[in-house]
Amino acid sequence: MAQYVARRILNALPILLGISICAFLMVKLVPGDPINVLVEPDKQEKVDLDAVRRQYGLDKPFVQQYMYMMRGIFAGNLISFSQRVPCLEMVRRTLPVTALLGLTALFLSLVMGVMLGTIASRRPFGVLDQFMSTVSLGGISMPGFVTALLLVYFITEQAHLLPASGIRPAGSEGWSPVLILPHMIMPVLTLAFGLLPEFYRFTRSSMLEVLNEDYIRTARAKGVAERGVFLRHALRNGLLPVVTMFGLNIPHVLGGSVVLETVFAIPGMGRLAVTAALARDYPMILTANLIMATLVMSSNLLTDILYAVVDPRVKVG
Repeated sequence: MAQYVARRILNALPILLGISICAFLMVKLVPGDPINVLVEPDKQEKVDLDAVRRQYGLDKPFVQQYMYMMRGIFAGNLISFSQRVPCLEMVRRTLPVTALLGLTALFLSLVMGVMLGTIASRRPFGVLDQFMSTVSLGGISMPGFVTALLLVYFITEQAHLLPASGIRPAGSEGWSPVLILPHMIMPVLTLAFGLLPEFYRFTRSSMLEVLNEDYIRTARAKGVAERGVFLRHALRNGLLPVVTMFGLNIPHVLGGSVVLETVFAIPGMGRLAVTAALARDYPMILTANLIMATLVMSSNLLTDILYAVVDPRVKVG
């Protein structure tokens, strides 16, 4: 296992290098001058622009600029053009917020989706199955920002039950559950409402397929209790597609839903990346792209490992 993980990490390094080069090329090809971000246009006559370019490495040739920024990322001292603080410091502030909301919604939707999909597969086209199919269709069809706005309108504006912005009360710091929980409920429900249908539908269809396999009929013919057949034989094999969905959704939730973070004014990673792109903040764009690419590759590796845990027939290495 350790050799397999090490080999996957080594294989990922050239991909990360290519992603960083493509990201840097794209931001350099966009029209405009980043000096306008560093120095306000109405103050440029009073500032030595050449000195500013030298300070941020913008006076160097293309390749040297790329190397300068990559060294800054790995050293942790690459400064954001728009915020004037190290890019990794900004990531350190925003990524835990996105991870807390995203992973909470992901695990909530996973548990509920698997549970409801499993129950529905035992009585296909029953009342629960029909109800959940309708809810799933709504969850897939309705954009996340619509769900968010509906929650804000009914829960915050009409009922005055929960706050509609931020991750904690204004002026407070830390990660106290008492302070954070009321702010988490609506964003987590919004994100989970979009993820739950995927886990439910995949679990239901996979379980219906597995329950018709020959080895399930064989287990029943040998006198194995229905509970044992369902939990030990069917469920474990039926979870394989769900594991795939879980791994594919990790980078999605960790990357942050830009619309979700905008509606609820959440200072998360997705909002940070969009703000950096609009401001032509080269260092922040490059840092965010590398972090997201790393998360995607890590989630793919985690998915392969989970396959081996769920299904002993799958070997890694």
